[in-house]
Amino acid sequence: MRKICLWLAVFILTAAGGCSRPPIRDGDKFPRMVFYDAVGKKVGIYDYAGPDRLLLIHFWGAACCMTYSEPTIRAVAGVHAGREFDNVAVVSVNLDYKESRVRRIRQKMGPGHPLFNDRDGCFYKAYPKLRYFFPMSLILLVDEEGIIRGHIMGPQLLPAISDLIRRSQIPRGDKS
Repeated sequence: MRKICLWLAVFILTAAGGCSRPPIRDGDKFPRMVFYDAVGKKVGIYDYAGPDRLLLIHFWGAACCMTYSEPTIRAVAGVHAGREFDNVAVVSVNLDYKESRVRRIRQKMGPGHPLFNDRDGCFYKAYPKLRYFFPMSLILLVDEEGIIRGHIMGPQLLPAISDLIRRSQIPRGDKS
């Protein structure tokens, strides 16, 4: 029994040490990534950012099946279509479906905002620790300089996403 407790303590301390710094944190620089649009053309994620704008990037994948992904995609589309956040650009990125499936989802849902595919695995190259934890739903808010201003994980509805945006807004002229 004593050996089991000792091994358990070692395991917990090792795991806690490995998790002490999450791979994605507010204030970190988000790397430049390239994804594929509906016709297979490469698109830089920062092509959608701009001065005094936040970029809302919604990552999702197969582990977060369409039962959970669809409401979040619709909520993200609601941010895009709404008038409340005119300084927020919106994109969604699928991490693991084949392009043909992403194309069918785009046609079925017609989200109104860009829906990309990460067929080259840029996200997992930048965040390898998330490979076995993800894919699920991750929403990032990135400012014009590439700084993560806020994030939220898991399936979300519009009120939670709106709250995240409000908390992450940068007052005009204040970059601190």
